[in-house]
Amino acid sequence: MNLYKTGLIRIGAYLVLGGLLTVPVSCERDKDSAAQPTSVNNRGAKTGDPGCNIYDNGSFLGTWTVTNSRLQALINPGDNKQYVAQIIGNDEFLVRGRAFLQRTDIAGQPGNLNVGCFEGDAGDQQGFSVNNFQPASIFESGNTPYSYRVKCSPRFNAASDGAIIPIGFWNLTNDRVDGRFFRGQWWVVQNVSRQFLRDAFIIRGRNMLVRSDVQITEDPWDRGRTRCFGGGDTGTGGLEPPSNAPQELVIEGYSKASFPDGSPYFIKN
Repeated sequence: MNLYKTGLIRIGAYLVLGGLLTVPVSCERDKDSAAQPTSVNNRGAKTGDPGCNIYDNGSFLGTWTVTNSRLQALINPGDNKQYVAQIIGNDEFLVRGRAFLQRTDIAGQPGNLNVGCFEGDAGDQQGFSVNNFQPASIFESGNTPYSYRVKCSPRFNAASDGAIIPIGFWNLTNDRVDGRFFRGQWWVVQNVSRQFLRDAFIIRGRNMLVRSDVQITEDPWDRGRTRCFGGGDTGTGGLEPPSNAPQELVIEGYSKASFPDGSPYFIKN
């Protein structure tokens, strides 16, 4: 079966909206500007408190319609507390107060949302104050003031051409999603070896890692590391080929081939 056919891409488009793992937030009321950290005395519930263990990193909490930005749960490894994260792009995140979840311009919130499970400043009725967030060592400062992002994993340091690192699975096809090293950088690929009974792969956009139907199995923080891969973001949630993807032999011992519709893949000779 051609896993790159138009019909399958169309199906994937409906499934792409669920699973980002970057965590930004802002302070101004009408745009995504960075928020000045404020002191917080009223702390929210930890992940182990009753009724608050239903959230995972990246759990969807709603969409802020002013900027069409995603809100999601962030469990900080440093203190095991749950924070509200607003995605601002490029793997960066800011941190919002829990009252932000009670705004009238938040759409699509889950029915079981428990605002009290998240950190926040009780004195801010709209949640624009940033929590007293102490970032764990897995985070680093982003380019936007007061933003953070997940550090690139040492698993993805420079390697020899052909190196493979498993990342997860695409639930729609049960194909493995891997990192592959060639042309001096890591790329996100869909492993289609099951179809050919030998090693074969399709080069995908790096934003495939944030699809809701991609299960990250090795390190959940890989969702927030898209910038650590080549290829850039592509359409249909990363299913379209990157514009800078190699169009010729990329690894010694592999050849380029095409599915019946012309979509390319690489296969071991």
